Amino acid sequence: MLINKLRKVEILKTIYYTFLSRNINKIERKSKLICLKKSNFQLAKSSKIILNGTLMFSDNDIKGSIRQSNLRMDNNSLLEVKKFFSIYYGADIILFKDAKLKLGSGFFNRKINTIK
Repeated sequence: MLINKLRKVEILKTIYYTFLSRNINKIERKSKLICLKKSNFQLAKSSKIILNGTLMFSDNDIKGSIRQSNLRMDNNSLLEVKKFFSIYYGADIILFKDAKLKLGSGFFNRKINTIK
């Protein structure tokens, strides 16, 4: 199970968003954004993701599925993750200008459409 999950991780994208992106603020050193296959991000320069835990993006996909998960963040939007949160495959999350979305622990199931 763990080996199958590791095969689905997009290593370069995960490294970029966890360690290099200026859009990501890690509160705890062990906080991370894990990008699984079919994850798509469109982040405005002034948008911020605050990680105080782990965000798994495009998780729990079905073999052979072509659905991708999308996160679009417009100017000055904020996404905050408090603990461990998983966003399943097929999600479309759009945070418009100045929008804020705070997530505790849990998950968004597939086909979620969140617009703030």
